[in-house]
Amino acid sequence: MDVVKTMDLKGLACPMPVVKVSKGIKEIEVGEILQAVTTDPGSLTDFPAWAKTSGNEIVKSEQKGDAGRKRPKPQMDGAPRSKSMIKIIWTLVGVGLFCLLFFCPPLPDAVDPEGQRFVLTKQGKAALALFTMAVIWWVFEVIPIGVTGIAIGVVQVLFLIR
Repeated sequence: MDVVKTMDLKGLACPMPVVKVSKGIKEIEVGEILQAVTTDPGSLTDFPAWAKTSGNEIVKSEQKGDAGRKRPKPQMDGAPRSKSMIKIIWTLVGVGLFCLLFFCPPLPDAVDPEGQRFVLTKQGKAALALFTMAVIWWVFEVIPIGVTGIAIGVVQVLFLIR
């Protein structure tokens, strides 16, 4: 395959070569090759790491004197498959934990050091289940926080959680 676009990134220091290539690769079609020429010694490790996380492929990597050439080839449009799959998995983990806590049998009473018992009501258990789901989604950033906030309100209405 021939190089469709060449980017001269000589003189740029980390992380600019990777930033520029990340933008430049969006301007070519899937399967086409972009060539990046850089003098940044960190590029030898930065580009393979970027390719792995972004879902792109380094077709060829060579170093000539102080200039290195990288030829990343975009593999897909949008988010990388691996990242999308991870988001789906964590979304399902959040929903699964919600269902597990919401539908589990009543939990034992909490007892403080003085011996006083605190009963966890069905509403309290449902609120804990919803909070657990929301925390999983927030921590693993599977759904934008605004959408998660709306989802919490919807789940509260659907499951009658106050």
